[in-house]
Amino acid sequence: MDARLNNSNVSEPTLDTDRMRDIVLVRIATAGKTLIRADLTRELQPLASHIASPTAWSVLLDRDLAALADAGLVTIKPLGVTATEPGLKRAALVLGLPNLPRTWADAKGGRLMVKALGLDSLAARRMKALLKADGLRNAIVLKAFGLKMRTLPSPARIRVELARLALSRAFGNTAPPDVAGRSGLSAKAGRNLAGRLANPPRDFPTDSRLVGALAAEHVGSAKQDLDALQLALLRRYVTKGAIATPAQARPSKGKVATKRQSPRHAPRIAGAIPVTSLDTHLPSVSQSIERSTKPPMGQLSEIVRPDFPGFVIAVRQLADTVADGWSGNRKAFVSRVWRALADRYPGWQLSEIEFKGMLAEAHRVGELLLANADLKDGASIADVQASAIVYKNTIFHYVRVDD
Repeated sequence: MDARLNNSNVSEPTLDTDRMRDIVLVRIATAGKTLIRADLTRELQPLASHIASPTAWSVLLDRDLAALADAGLVTIKPLGVTATEPGLKRAALVLGLPNLPRTWADAKGGRLMVKALGLDSLAARRMKALLKADGLRNAIVLKAFGLKMRTLPSPARIRVELARLALSRAFGNTAPPDVAGRSGLSAKAGRNLAGRLANPPRDFPTDSRLVGALAAEHVGSAKQDLDALQLALLRRYVTKGAIATPAQARPSKGKVATKRQSPRHAPRIAGAIPVTSLDTHLPSVSQSIERSTKPPMGQLSEIVRPDFPGFVIAVRQLADTVADGWSGNRKAFVSRVWRALADRYPGWQLSEIEFKGMLAEAHRVGELLLANADLKDGASIADVQASAIVYKNTIFHYVRVDD
């Protein structure tokens, strides 16, 4: 996850000299022959193109080559550059390997990706998966959202974990420890819930599309293919994590950019970083749950998600106001409870899919009781369709109300 900052001046990312120089050395060492200077310039320039113009990059590369030559790691020739024996050993050491990979593609897609992701202890089998687009996307998302899995995960398994994370955040990270631990949500519902983690929040047709979009978003790439993700990760690596967005101005010719404005948009679910809004703090469960109001214009406050007990209390109270039926058999359509809650507590900033996921979780632990509707009742078909929650092969439509 990445925190989005409020609008303020921040320093432009600068190139990490040591990291960039190591990459230059590895590229030369894995060439297996004299590497033409023009080819070296063309291949590595994209790594710094977000902060340096082509002219500035040429100057930086000259500096790195001179430093490597002075250290006895490369030999500069009229048309190209070659790694020396000490240079080959140093390149292998940079990658943390006893011997150099056979090709630049193997070095870039393997150990350099491991270093860029900060996964130095990654097992060999998992590192091999990084050489493919799907494997790299998966690894980026696991790292970005702090998900830990013992085996190589499929997009479906990652979706389950992302849905759990989204649901936990919807509860303000106060849900029971095993929140959605035995998730009974359908694949579509779980995917839509996980889609709340995207910026902007949106639904995805497949698990692979979900994982791909989140991976590209995290590293600041407009594309999801292997080359684009590798480039974005290496750009972050050589600037120690900083990303320049497409909306930001490119540096002028011959200069390295110095300052820019940070993006103003915050992700839908901000995690530990509070999002600011004109909505007021919502009361905790220890207080009476009252309708939230807005402070005077220009006065900011944090968006606070409901805790688990507070959500249950609010749903029970609101369901009681919109319930139908008779004593002992009163129940409220989920859609009506949702509309009432969205109107009464706008500061919670919940989406409908989050609300339904929270209802299912409260039902799972026995704090709320859901029920299904009589599908023969044509008069309520709109509410039936809008209320549907698919959970453990059952479709629920009602929240039961205790008398």
